[in-house]
Amino acid sequence: MVYNTNTTTGKGFYFWKNNKWNVLLDSTNIYAYLGIINSTTLTSNAAVTDDTRNGAVQYTIGEIQSAHEWQLIPNLSTNINLYSANNNITVNVNGVVQVVNTSSEPTTTNSYAIAIFVDDKLASVRNFIINAAAQCTYNDFNEMLTIQNLSLGTHSIKVYETFRTNVENDSNPTLTFGDKASTCNNLTTDMARTIMNIQITEK
Repeated sequence: MVYNTNTTTGKGFYFWKNNKWNVLLDSTNIYAYLGIINSTTLTSNAAVTDDTRNGAVQYTIGEIQSAHEWQLIPNLSTNINLYSANNNITVNVNGVVQVVNTSSEPTTTNSYAIAIFVDDKLASVRNFIINAAAQCTYNDFNEMLTIQNLSLGTHSIKVYETFRTNVENDSNPTLTFGDKASTCNNLTTDMARTIMNIQITEK
């Protein structure tokens, strides 16, 4: 038995049989060799609040997190391991944003963005608008990314948010992601969580 370090042919243990080297399946490579879908789900475990408006700007695929003051949604960060160069990764993000306006006028229109970063670079982004006619207004968001044939090895996947604009200049809204706003009671914590699901297929 030997351990192969060649990422092209496939890292792992091999044994000699029938005049050829045969891969020894284990918990790390079985998904790749059997073509099984490996699914991972993460759920936010805390709230992130955002009251800093960064503007209705354009985003560039490949930019780093600090380019537009992206904030990580708590616990939506993980590493995946790929063992085959023929791979497909699908990332689905679903969650809730809640608005609290600190001014006397509760009506506010806000724009925000949700982004998926792969290896700390922007891979997918989607802009949203929430029209709040009352305190503690909330709505859903969703974002999806599909990537094919990432390089072998370990890759990071993270979900970020950013507060873009507020139409009413005299209002001072705060957006909450990952949990309900601390001053609001119209959502439960479970209802307000953000969920990221990652599905990996290797052949």
